[in-house]
Amino acid sequence: MRTLTRFSTALFALALTLALPLAPHAAAQSASGNGGSGDEAEESVEEPLLNDLNNALKNKYFSLGALVQGVADFQPERPNGVNGFQLAKARLKAGGTLDGGWGYKLQTDFSRQIALLDAVVNYEPTDGFGGSAGLFKAPFSYEYLVSAPDVKFVGRPQVIGALVPRRHVGISAAVSPTPGVTLQGGIFNGNGRTAPPADVEAVGSKLLLGADAHVDRGAWLLGAEAIYGRIDRSDDGSGAPQPFGHYVTLGYDLPTSGARQQVLLRWDAFTSDLGEAPGSDLLIAGYNLWPTSVVQVQFNYVVPARDAAFDNHRLRADVQLSW
Repeated sequence: MRTLTRFSTALFALALTLALPLAPHAAAQSASGNGGSGDEAEESVEEPLLNDLNNALKNKYFSLGALVQGVADFQPERPNGVNGFQLAKARLKAGGTLDGGWGYKLQTDFSRQIALLDAVVNYEPTDGFGGSAGLFKAPFSYEYLVSAPDVKFVGRPQVIGALVPRRHVGISAAVSPTPGVTLQGGIFNGNGRTAPPADVEAVGSKLLLGADAHVDRGAWLLGAEAIYGRIDRSDDGSGAPQPFGHYVTLGYDLPTSGARQQVLLRWDAFTSDLGEAPGSDLLIAGYNLWPTSVVQVQFNYVVPARDAAFDNHRLRADVQLSW
């Protein structure tokens, strides 16, 4: 186990070392408009029906979008859950910008028991300053702030689901003193939309520290993120566990003349520090295919590094449409 910990820590450090020198180049590339949005615009030229849809439903003051995602999951021997299919997401999103720098965003997910995801009022009087109020994602973790259609794998890393704050009611502000630098913070309830007395998030205190580095350069993608937590729940006798997780992702866009294709490799490690739970280290291989600019097919093959027997391998796939 110590060898695995050293190996995963070394991978994370290597990714940070490689990604940080490339970050200025990536920021300049994004600012010049040579990122993904330009590719999408170029692809949509040959999609007249999509162009008609965008012209009818998208403008500055009102834009309507949707995301539908189905997931398949198979493992030869499952300790938990069952093999099969599920509707992972069925979302509608509306938003826009109005006079005076004010804007709004509403998002629902009909695959959930509680459908409301986002209900936000935005205010951006200048290009370098903005604020938000309502129900939305707390500004913590690069991977969690990535929109659902742009997640590189079938699901996010383990540490994201275990530690990262999710959507909460509160306020936030962001300021960009210079191009490429943004400072953002907020105040939230800390436990979703309400504060029931039995909510575990309302008991004790939680400290989270995170760091990440991500860069796209040409056909290559490199990213890494680490999150440490200290959760004080002394009232229930569990002490103060200190969970820790990190991941390293490497991706490459295949040089094809047709539909865009991407291969990925991820090291995903998480230690819960709760009771006898040993944690989990996963090696994930991924393949993404975009038949059109709004349809994506993903395949993931997951190998648990601490017990790599074939019966523990996992195959996941999804098909999603997002516009």
